[in-house]
Amino acid sequence: MAIQDVALSIVGPFVEKCVNPILRQFKYLIFYKCNVQTLSNEINGLGLQQAEVQRLIDAAENNAEEIKPTVTDWMKNVDDLKKEASTISQGMESVKVNCFNIVRLPNLKSRYLLGRRAAKRTDVAQKLIGEGKFDQVGYIAPLGRMSFSEQTQSSKEGLVSRMSKKKEVIEALKEDKTSLVAICGMPGVGKTFLVEQIADQVKFEKLFDEVAKANLSQIPNTRTVQDQLAEQLGLKVSEETDHARAERMYTRLSKGEKRILVILDDVREEVDFKSLGIPDRGKCKGL
Repeated sequence: MAIQDVALSIVGPFVEKCVNPILRQFKYLIFYKCNVQTLSNEINGLGLQQAEVQRLIDAAENNAEEIKPTVTDWMKNVDDLKKEASTISQGMESVKVNCFNIVRLPNLKSRYLLGRRAAKRTDVAQKLIGEGKFDQVGYIAPLGRMSFSEQTQSSKEGLVSRMSKKKEVIEALKEDKTSLVAICGMPGVGKTFLVEQIADQVKFEKLFDEVAKANLSQIPNTRTVQDQLAEQLGLKVSEETDHARAERMYTRLSKGEKRILVILDDVREEVDFKSLGIPDRGKCKGL
């Protein structure tokens, strides 16, 4: 027994450090097809998981949340791995045969390299699947982007008044320097109908990524107007104070690259855009 134990103590480490690595290399060559198929299966599962994470990201962005850097990095790593896996799958054609003038032999080197790459990337895919189980993908950004002392731009700046043609209003909205367009007229002349037509047209032409409309009515209520806009923008405004609510709306409308059109209907007096949280410049425009 003593001799057997000594032999095992010598042979065991030798097998672990020398034999197993050699066998692993042969497995890359022999089971290259299996390795590529296993990688393909893992990538399919990873793609489904990525789609779910993207859905969570979209919901978080609509709620004016910042996306966590770990989530952004994970999404990029998944995209990179999917591209590499596609290259590996395409490489199956190059390993079928190695043509010579006399005989046709299997391309052993290509098979080995392909099997090894597939096995290594399968490990990466499994790791990403484990890392991609996010409870939350975003977080509420700290307030502070809108200053208390900042003066709101006058509603008369960039004003295009008494427009009777839809085309004229749309052309005005296309101008980068125009942040606000007003349609003026007596009650009952069809301003609301015209605005609704314009909203449909800009959606159809994809001039704006999002369009939100609120009715101010005769006695406008700031919170009611904010709630109307927030609902259409998929924004949850949970703050209690007026300034914090305005800043949450301001953050949603001003962050990112989305072009947003905010429509305020039935306006009968000067609007305090600052208290509503509507930016007076940038990619957000008012009608």
